[in-house]
Amino acid sequence: MIFKGPLLPNDVFVASNQLASSFIEDMRSRMIQHQDKLIQSLVAAKANQKYKGGKLITANDADYNMIREVYQKIGQGNFL
Repeated sequence: MIFKGPLLPNDVFVASNQLASSFIEDMRSRMIQHQDKLIQSLVAAKANQKYKGGKLITANDADYNMIREVYQKIGQGNFL
């Protein structure tokens, strides 16, 4: 290993900004409330074993600034 950087932030579910904020909040609440079933369905696919034993939490927007910086440095700032 040459270099070990900071851990990447958690995976996120992304919603379009075209959706009503009340709808997004309702979906967020339902996903947290029923996370056991949701995670179980994700783990059912062999490729998603990394979610085994996981839990859903509300994302902290600032945790993703490092990702934004990378996109900007590679010229994809408009993507954000």
